[in-house]
Amino acid sequence: MIALVYTPHGDDVLLVASQGGAEAHPLWYHNLKAQPRIDIEVEGVKRTMLAREAGADEHARLWPVVNSNYPAFASYQTKTTRRLPIFVCSPAWAAPAQ
Repeated sequence: MIALVYTPHGDDVLLVASQGGAEAHPLWYHNLKAQPRIDIEVEGVKRTMLAREAGADEHARLWPVVNSNYPAFASYQTKTTRRLPIFVCSPAWAAPAQ
């Protein structure tokens, strides 16, 4: 189990692969890319979700959303040249086919 800062967004959960602004993605980034079906527990409620990395346009729309939830993300972004990825985790029953 990995505890992460998350941002609720409708039925979705947003995760930022920030690793505090390190130059490399966190290990869980690679795990989600390889296996997008995950279980998330929020406030004691477990849900099966499908994670996908937000594309450039969606990232631009979601970046202010995740920053309003956790302002440190903006600081982390200044520490690295990589764009901090945002994963959109949707309930498995509602996620579009990939």
